[in-house]
Amino acid sequence: MKRGLWTGCLCLAVLAGCGGDDDDGGSGGNGASGGSGGFGGSGGGGDTTSSTDTETREIPPFADTPLSGKFNGQDWTFASGLVSALFSEGEPGFYTDLFGEALDQCDSGPFEMSSIMLDVPKVVGEYELDYGVLSVTFLTEPGVSFVTDIGRISVREVTDTQVTAALYAYFDDDFEVNGVFQVPICD
Repeated sequence: MKRGLWTGCLCLAVLAGCGGDDDDGGSGGNGASGGSGGFGGSGGGGDTTSSTDTETREIPPFADTPLSGKFNGQDWTFASGLVSALFSEGEPGFYTDLFGEALDQCDSGPFEMSSIMLDVPKVVGEYELDYGVLSVTFLTEPGVSFVTDIGRISVREVTDTQVTAALYAYFDDDFEVNGVFQVPICD
């Protein structure tokens, strides 16, 4: 859970520093733009690379298999994950970490572990990814992330103890996942 706290604090700090006003521009652009855009402005600094849906891309149907695909150019399959109840309290989404390695329930692994981070909406339904509102972050190592708004998520079930959803997210051919995941809600 320590890694989750540190990752959450890091994300909050990045978001606080990345927000801006209308003079900042749009979505953070493509390439090494250096920011995730926050809520309404472009990012700045850091090793965050952004991808926005500036081209027409057909979003495939959700795979009915465990979430899998490419992560940093390597084959990747969802093995474990968690929702942080602490970082989700009072928010419209569940702060979620997904890992390609099996961990004990509610264990967030070492700080340097790569993960897919996203806020899963708390209401069952299907949602298009939307930069600054509902995006997916591929965290390859501390301080190096790839953020995308190309894709969608289908929240299939929410209980007091777990969340089940399907996700399709595309950054580029090295970062693309599709399938179903189920994660516990952890204190």
